[in-house]
Amino acid sequence: MLDRMMFIENKFLSRDNDIYFLEVIEGKVLINDNYNGLLLMDSNFNLLKKYEIDNDLIIDFYIKKDTEILLFCYESERIVYISLEQEIQKVISLKGYEMCIFSELFEWNTENIILFDYKGNVFSLSIENAEINIIKSFDLSIDAMMAYKKLKPFHLRKMFSTEKKAIIEDASKKLSLIGYDGVVRNIRSILEGEFHDFEISDYFIAEIGENETVFVEVAGDGCKRCRPDSGYCFLRGKFLIENQRIWFYLLSGDKSDVQKNIIYKYELIL
Repeated sequence: MLDRMMFIENKFLSRDNDIYFLEVIEGKVLINDNYNGLLLMDSNFNLLKKYEIDNDLIIDFYIKKDTEILLFCYESERIVYISLEQEIQKVISLKGYEMCIFSELFEWNTENIILFDYKGNVFSLSIENAEINIIKSFDLSIDAMMAYKKLKPFHLRKMFSTEKKAIIEDASKKLSLIGYDGVVRNIRSILEGEFHDFEISDYFIAEIGENETVFVEVAGDGCKRCRPDSGYCFLRGKFLIENQRIWFYLLSGDKSDVQKNIIYKYELIL
């Protein structure tokens, strides 16, 4: 089922890749290449570059800034840094920090990256030196400390550090999108339903469930819905906004074969 105000512009079918990672960077689509590395494609799924990393790559979590990305691989106890523009790869060992689970709150500076874990520890990661060290909270920059203090009272479902927004859950299990770039403010409520992931843009909130994805207008009451192909379920998605047009890349997987996937490219019309 597809809302009349959105349509599938293109879709990418994969029959031999267990795709579980999807990101959009500078108008390009980045996915995992099974457990060996990454594939970089243009906005219409034409392959641009293949990044070979290792034969046991499992990405648990990631953060990005512009064309740089950090892949957190807890099972292999490492962080992989990739600069797509400069074509640089580095591996940072997590030895000594194996039990740390990092949060989505970070501050990416020129000299280092400030990271937080869910126990309240703070870390400084140096890409140049390929090392990570725990630091004291009073060493934090003002922006990172302020964001941490603002979000600490909330039960967070997902953070969007670059946009300075977050999805929170209250005591009655209701979800809301808040902004914390200044005074913490409520932006809008989130529709109730069986959703396992969320993405945001200035125009829509995408609520992703296995059997349905809903696009809710941030500043209005409009709502658009789509469902996966028969036998497939939605996994995750990413927005792309260029030249005042809005696209959403939505990954789905075959319920009976992890090697079969479809990435839909939807265009959303306000």
